[in-house]
Amino acid sequence: MPVMSGHNLLSKLSMEYPQIPKLVISGVGNINEAIQTFDEGSWDFISKPISNFKILTHKLKQLEEKASLLLQNQRYKEQFDQLVEKKNCCSTEPNHRNSERDCFQTR
Repeated sequence: MPVMSGHNLLSKLSMEYPQIPKLVISGVGNINEAIQTFDEGSWDFISKPISNFKILTHKLKQLEEKASLLLQNQRYKEQFDQLVEKKNCCSTEPNHRNSERDCFQTR
């Protein structure tokens, strides 16, 4: 690559967009190369030549599923944090007339 190496690009993308799946397809198919790409933020690694495109398709589906699960997990964390915040708010107000059930209703 003329402007930066693939490793530099991967590191930059991983820092700026950690939630985006990154699959490295490399002509250097050794374990050290694979480990380095994982350290730089790759989610998976395939070495060239790709003799069976079913493997590539399977890897892409796995990456899509992982990204979807991470997004879903993030949403659950946010919902949980909102519930905890609301619960703490209700429990710290001594003259609060609403029942505890009211504290957990979503806005």
